[in-house]
Order: sequence, then structure tokens, then C-alpha cells
Amino acid sequence: MSNQMSPVQEFRGQLSSMAGEFTSALPSHIKPEQFQRVAVTAIQNDPNLLQADRKSLLGSIMKAAQDGLIPDGREGALVVFNTKDRNTQQWIQKVQWMPMIGGILKKIRQSGELASITAQVVKEGDEFDYWIDDDGEHLQHRPSFGDAGDVRLVYALAKTKDGAVYIEVMTKADIEKVRGASKTKDRGPWVDWWEQMAKKSAMHRLAKRLPISNELVTVVNRDEEFYDFDSARDITPRKQTQSLSSFIGEEDQSNDNEQSAAGMFGGEQ
Repeated sequence: MSNQMSPVQEFRGQLSSMAGEFTSALPSHIKPEQFQRVAVTAIQNDPNLLQADRKSLLGSIMKAAQDGLIPDGREGALVVFNTKDRNTQQWIQKVQWMPMIGGILKKIRQSGELASITAQVVKEGDEFDYWIDDDGEHLQHRPSFGDAGDVRLVYALAKTKDGAVYIEVMTKADIEKVRGASKTKDRGPWVDWWEQMAKKSAMHRLAKRLPISNELVTVVNRDEEFYDFDSARDITPRKQTQSLSSFIGEEDQSNDNEQSAAGMFGGEQ
């Protein structure tokens, strides 16, 4: 019988050798053993990770630890992408740590820097209204239960402790433009968890205006290298490209909905 280790066993050994680094990086509520088990499970669920550049894989796992999140697909994911090696000019596969919306919300809520924060999708059967007046921004969303139809809007909303409210609303066409700029638009999270990535896109825009720490900004922006907005193409079907006003029933509200300003919001979502 051969004593040669399997790729997963070899990887588990590499993680064990990094236990001290994980202990230093992880917050106290996440035990290194638990974190390593989740990382091994992620590898077992996606064997392509072991075929990718090992240095980038281990580096991505360490970034997850530094962010205080686990690579379980909900808080964050380890994603394989193709890139050209600068030295050899050959295409290779590398791994990138990608915090998901669940992990981002968890970090922001744990920080205590905001009174509340949420990100939601709006479906065809939902009641939704968004407007701006002299008192600021307002949003009302009544979800429809059961089969509510396809997603038509996504929004992120945050309230600071002093009562200021920040809202970011994106149409499905807006989200598809973001997806079109992604190097992994046809695989991985954008295919497996489209709604979560849509929420994250709205949160990413909102976070640029929020009064949050640099540590939280780093978590939100972890996956920016996945996107190439200079060469992005719009992959949204032409018939879906509509203004925000057409979704909320405001015939004359074309420019106002593009504004981004803090305002008042009556009640939390």
C-alpha cells in the first residue's frame, strides 16, 4: 500500500504548519481548528482550487483569516480565476479571497460603527418606492411572499448612530454592467449566487460614502482586482436596460434617482 499523501492530505498539512499565523490573525471567537476545517471543506467542494497556484491559494486563505471571516461560501469564497503570469506571459489559474455580502454585513455590524445596515433585492411582485425631497432620501419596500418574480432592483441602506441615512439603489441593468466587468462573470459566485453578488455590488457603492473604518473598507474592496471596468462590456439584454424611474412608477424622475445623498428613512428594513 502506498504511503503517498493525497492532494487534500498534503494541503491539510500545509494549513497545519500555518496554525500559528492563523492564531495571530483570527479574532478570538474563531478558533484556528475551526477555520482550518472550513478551509479544507472548501477545497473538497471545489477540487479546482488545488489545481491553481498554491501560493495564491494559501495567501487567499490568510486574507480570509485577517478579515475575521471563514471561506464557507456565505461569509466569503475562494474563487479561481485566470491571469497572465508577468514573467512567462502564460495564462495560469490563481485563487482570490472574495468576501460575500453575508461576511461584509457581519463585519460592519460587529464593528458597532453603524446603527443598522441591510442590502435587499426587489422583485417584480414587490411594492417599492424611492424618492428624494427637501428632507432627503426616502425608501419604502414591501416584499411580496411566494413567487414574486424576477429581480428588478437591488438596494443597500445604512443608518448611522446620529440618524443619517445612506441609500444606494441599482437597477438590474446596473448590476449586469458590474458583472460584465468581472473576470469571473461566467462562473463562480456570479453564476452560483447572483443575488448575493448583486447585493454586494450595491453595498460596495454605498460603502464609498459611509463613515466606516479603513479596516472595513479593506474588507469591502478585497475583490477589486476581479474587475476591469476600463474594458467592461454590458452583458444585459437590451430590453432590460431601463431607467430607475420606470421601475418605481415615476415618469418625470430621471435625474433625481441618480443622486446619492444622505437623508431620512422612516423605519429599518
